[in-house]
Amino acid sequence: MKSFKNLEKWAEKKNRKIALSHEQKDREALRSILEKLKNEQYTIIKELHYVDYLIDLANNSHPGKVENSPERFDDYRKYKGWLKELKKALKDMNDKPKEDLTIGEREFLIREKARLQGERERLEKHLKATDELIAKNTILLIDVEETYCRELSKGHSISSVAESLKMEFGSKIEKGYSEGRRKFVNFLEKKYNIKRHSALELVKLLVERKVLKYCTKIPRDKFAENLVFYTPYMDDFMDEGETAAEADVYVEPLFGTWIIDA
Repeated sequence: MKSFKNLEKWAEKKNRKIALSHEQKDREALRSILEKLKNEQYTIIKELHYVDYLIDLANNSHPGKVENSPERFDDYRKYKGWLKELKKALKDMNDKPKEDLTIGEREFLIREKARLQGERERLEKHLKATDELIAKNTILLIDVEETYCRELSKGHSISSVAESLKMEFGSKIEKGYSEGRRKFVNFLEKKYNIKRHSALELVKLLVERKVLKYCTKIPRDKFAENLVFYTPYMDDFMDEGETAAEADVYVEPLFGTWIIDA
């Protein structure tokens, strides 16, 4: 984790990057930052659970309270190595009766539990900073996506575009991926009097925002067949009305349902 050594600098750098991406209306950059932040969040939560597990192991042998240690690792690899070695040592001590622990082992438990609690405190701060960055990035990404939607649809919001689709098709349509997507594109093209490319981009945006969701459902009579799954957006490269076979594209639409979550 790049944020391990200096959380403040890491958070400041991320904040600047988010602000710049928003200023430039760069949806892809904001999405990329958000994905990395969520990965960071997942890693921190895993680390917290692991540190809690080790604290529990330490408490089994030394249940007393200790002050958090101010000592911190500034190298992630050393930190991970310490955790690995500590786990083994704590498990070995857990196998011994408390009264059989030596003075050195008791001192070790007190010292290492204090360090674990200190690391837990650091991870909690890290998680809080990451959560705040995720919230900020999400809000700014939504703002950029709304702006893009209005540009594509000549002034309409994502919610209004989604509502128009729902009014036309209902909350779901039982169509193959390609067929359903083309219906959406054709409808939006006519509804808002926009170019086909803009309608395609609108559908992509609605899929990214999970307003449009495709749920795969393979009929039982197709279970034994060798299915070639559809490649999303492949029809963008096909002429109007052209089939996959005619375009020499060896794909089949997936069986399933398009959900319109407006």
